[in-house]
Amino acid sequence: VEFAELQLEPGKSYILGRRENADVVLNSDPGISRQHISIEFVDEAWLVQSLSPHIPISYEGKTHTKLSFTDGVAHFYVTPYEFELQMIN
Repeated sequence: VEFAELQLEPGKSYILGRRENADVVLNSDPGISRQHISIEFVDEAWLVQSLSPHIPISYEGKTHTKLSFTDGVAHFYVTPYEFELQMIN
């Protein structure tokens, strides 16, 4: 099991995917796109958006193409990966 931690900064956009120079490189699954997810701070919330039609974002048992988080801790999934987003004020 691999674990990576990245401190996100408002004003910057982050890309997660298979692309070698992605902010978070996701390996091991052919369903993961080169640019699979973007994360950015928009209107006082962290916006997590799917950039791929192949594997959606799962959150609380439902699939989504876009999620917005403002506080607390959020767990979301892009099979086979699990993500934890901690919002610290």
